[in-house]
Amino acid sequence: MGNTARFSALNTKLRAMKTQLLSMRDYEALFALSSTVEISRYLRDNTVYREILKDRSLKDIHRGELEILLRNHGIERLQGLENFMEKEYRDFLKAILFRYEVENLHILLRGVSQARPAADIRSKLFHIRSYLDIDFESLLYSKTVEEVIERFEGSILEAALRNVTAEDVQTREFHIEMNTDYVYFENLIRKAEKLSKEDRDIALEVIGLFVDVINGGWIYRAKLNYSISDEEILNYSLQGGDRLTFNVMKQLVYSANFVEDFEDFFRKKYRGLDEDSVVHDQRFMDRYIMKRLMALNQNHPMSIAALMEFVHSLEYENLNMITVIEGAKYNQADKWEYLIPTSSKMRKEGGGKIWRLKR
Repeated sequence: MGNTARFSALNTKLRAMKTQLLSMRDYEALFALSSTVEISRYLRDNTVYREILKDRSLKDIHRGELEILLRNHGIERLQGLENFMEKEYRDFLKAILFRYEVENLHILLRGVSQARPAADIRSKLFHIRSYLDIDFESLLYSKTVEEVIERFEGSILEAALRNVTAEDVQTREFHIEMNTDYVYFENLIRKAEKLSKEDRDIALEVIGLFVDVINGGWIYRAKLNYSISDEEILNYSLQGGDRLTFNVMKQLVYSANFVEDFEDFFRKKYRGLDEDSVVHDQRFMDRYIMKRLMALNQNHPMSIAALMEFVHSLEYENLNMITVIEGAKYNQADKWEYLIPTSSKMRKEGGGKIWRLKR
């Protein structure tokens, strides 16, 4: 089947869903509010999130609960797209959504290691079951980290957890995150390779970009903040990057002028990064990724690019809502600086000025 037939119904659905993303006008209204309750009421009365808030009493809703409600609503919307896809494309979407199951594992391990009540852990979990046929409800009552890990034997995450200890959860969480990220991206690449040639190339380009950003952030933090060896930094780095290859990472990690060489590499290899910007700033890199996704979708309108742009538009809308909620709590004067534009129209309405990276 050609891509025009393959994506006709899906893209029609995606275009309709994109109109439901929060607009510049929504953010202007939300930034004028002063509490999580007021923000929740606005979302209920004026946005697509009314579906999950209409039957909820909002007088005592707190930040964490609202964030999880919004994220779970986004997951449900993405899962509904499976009906518009062929098998290989459904499998690819499930591989993308596997990210939330991985995050559930991290939440569970942290909660059990800190002996948090089951209800507290449950309230933070995402509503997703894509790859793991595991009863998370029963794991909420685990007494030890080892007890949790035993339940993942035979699962796709078994190898990533094989040598994890309770001490790792408490003091070396990066060890778990990088191991599970390795499994996540390895599986995602494997599913991407089963798509049509054009879609495979697009998907691998996007995956490679994300791997580069994760590896870049990991290497930067590890070199400046962690007391670990250069060999260990490289050992935990992910495979599948686009431009930050293993040999390049090795050169950077062992460089005598690490910070200068690190920033110089990203500015030269990623066109569009501001010369004066701090390239390890996650929010700035998120903006750059969104810009790349929009360009891919514009250049390949009947391809997997539309789905990948929308998936990450929802992800970044959730990050934007965290900015909105924090802005209401702390009354930040520069709250606009932290938004990630989720559409080209939003960038145009906002003007270049408000999307500057905060220095």
